[in-house]
Amino acid sequence: MVLNRVEDILIVLLCALSCVQGRAQSNMAYDRNSLIMMLVYHPEDELGKDICAAFESLPASDTYDDPKLSQVRVIDNSSIKNCRNNKDGYYKAVCGHQLAANEVRANAMYTQQMLNEKEVGKELENNTFVLVNDITYVTSEQEAEAAKKAVGSLGGLFGAMSGGQAGSQKADSEGDTADKFAGFRVMTHSYLYQLEWNDSIEGFQFKYVAHEYDFDKKAVLKGKYSSAELVRTICARSIDRNIVELGKQYEDFKLKTPVYEVLKSASGKIEGYAAKIGMKEGITELSKFQVVQRVINSEKGETTYKYVATVKPKEGLIWDNRYNAVLEEADGATLPYTTFVKTAGGEILPGMLLIEGKYRKVVE
Repeated sequence: MVLNRVEDILIVLLCALSCVQGRAQSNMAYDRNSLIMMLVYHPEDELGKDICAAFESLPASDTYDDPKLSQVRVIDNSSIKNCRNNKDGYYKAVCGHQLAANEVRANAMYTQQMLNEKEVGKELENNTFVLVNDITYVTSEQEAEAAKKAVGSLGGLFGAMSGGQAGSQKADSEGDTADKFAGFRVMTHSYLYQLEWNDSIEGFQFKYVAHEYDFDKKAVLKGKYSSAELVRTICARSIDRNIVELGKQYEDFKLKTPVYEVLKSASGKIEGYAAKIGMKEGITELSKFQVVQRVINSEKGETTYKYVATVKPKEGLIWDNRYNAVLEEADGATLPYTTFVKTAGGEILPGMLLIEGKYRKVVE
């Protein structure tokens, strides 16, 4: 469902977010972040509907809590008013034009204003995030057209070098017959907002905290895909890469995942530790994780994390859990989890948390 009015967006956010507090008691013990995923839909683009359909059909993340906003996650770009110096719509990444820093900032702050247009007096959890994904695309046909325009500026010199109009006519002919999805790649700008307490109005505000951009120039998928599945896979993986990078640059958004199982041999010797994360979360053989134990100070209302150990993924046993990795028969796609081995520290138990890199709330 596409939202055409700011009021629609805010009403739905209120309904979805108001359930967060009620679910807090039954939430998983480690208080993982809640994530609301949204898309900026570009109806002016030929493949805009394909991207929108792909986004709406993606499954909810299994590493974040989902406030069940799946039926209304899309903002129509034509409903965005006065974002670009009193012009409608987002500043938009297209083939041949990447967004400048001031354009990214304008998009981000407009969306923050949109999300906060109304005061909503509910007590909600501070670890709720909204990720607004602005996805545009590039095809081989677009790149060819951009190249034609570039060389066309050379005028007669190009004509003389290419033998008159022959080269241009050939390019036109090839472009006419090219599949519209040929060379399809996406440019994904992801804007991250965190729900913050505001005691003065006894409500909450969405605060813009980080931005990430993904464009994989070498995106090649193995296996046979329908056009719909091709778009869905490319979009899903692009968003996932942005989520990984946002966790690296904004500490409160870091992924926390529990130790799923202590792996033992038949004789009872510990051989490793299993966790339900993998390549989708950016894990490589160079990744390092802290294992921590959650500590709650009920008097101060604070949660900290006590350092227990350090682990790294075991070579050859990293789960490829990227979208459609099984369909591609990718290495590691049939693994049930990633296996980690301890490099330092004490006893690791199921339920302890893995956090990649350094985390400021960890007490050594």
